[in-house]
Amino acid sequence: MLNSLTDVFIEKPMFAIWRIIALSEIPFSIKLEYTKRVVDYIEEFLGTSSGFTLTGKGTDLLPCYNVGC
Repeated sequence: MLNSLTDVFIEKPMFAIWRIIALSEIPFSIKLEYTKRVVDYIEEFLGTSSGFTLTGKGTDLLPCYNVGC
């Protein structure tokens, strides 16, 4: 399963979001270079000063339900 999740990376917002959600369920996956690449993509292209967005607009923020956000 891990191989199928980490063999291809498509630079599209929804792909990155769904992939990071899947990887977050795997213990220690944050240590994988692939996971770091996905996180870097999300931070660079989906991050704003107000939160994360799929459109690049600060008005279209993704909700965060985690306590640490």
